[in-house]
Amino acid sequence: MENQPVRAVIVDCVNVCLEDGQRKALPILEKLVGVNADALEAALGGDLRKAYTTGRLTSEEYWTAAIGDILRRPPIDVLESVAALRGVKRESLTGLGCLEAVINEQYTPIREVLEVLIKLQKAGYMLGMISNTSTERANYWQAHFPEIFKLFGPYKLFSSMPPQVRKPEGQKALFGVMAAYMGLPPNKMLYVDDKLQNVEAAIDDAGVARGVLLSTGPQLLQSEREDERGNPEIIVATYGTFEKALRDDCGLRF
Repeated sequence: MENQPVRAVIVDCVNVCLEDGQRKALPILEKLVGVNADALEAALGGDLRKAYTTGRLTSEEYWTAAIGDILRRPPIDVLESVAALRGVKRESLTGLGCLEAVINEQYTPIREVLEVLIKLQKAGYMLGMISNTSTERANYWQAHFPEIFKLFGPYKLFSSMPPQVRKPEGQKALFGVMAAYMGLPPNKMLYVDDKLQNVEAAIDDAGVARGVLLSTGPQLLQSEREDERGNPEIIVATYGTFEKALRDDCGLRF
């Protein structure tokens, strides 16, 4: 760290900058489509999710493939319910892809992290974002949370953009692109994510200087602390201890 001081902080989006809108939306979606929340979450994951978040499916293709066969209500009824929920005209909704908006509207900023990012930027650190997400969702985030996304300037990389790979397996390629964007090698970057495998891949595969695993709860934190013992380059923090971890454990000055 002393030989290669961190000059840039790269962060994930969901559970780092924004609270997880999909998880909060599941009970709403359950009522709209008539499918159990657990079954719905499973249907929206896996290979379909990977294809959607790497730009290989549109939102309409993704939602139709994910839930078209498990709907417990006629699609027309789903569209009418979504229109009523969102206060829009039924005619403006053309297919199941409109359910994406139900999720998007559940995202909210994580203020503790936003305050720290502002301090880092003022102290001269470059800020970047790497996130597994679709083009539609990334566009929504940037339009509705400008106070967050303006902090990153042009240094935003979503999995739906070239090279269209996801974390964790794509971390080397993703950080290669980010390094080219910033004109800065990965060993001068610190990476923040809420998933251990993404932080490990950033360090082991991409060669970032340090990683911060941002935990979202006490039980998860204890589990992650056990995993973290084997890698001294990973620091575990919560929203409340994030700033302290960057200052005291990672040596950032801001």
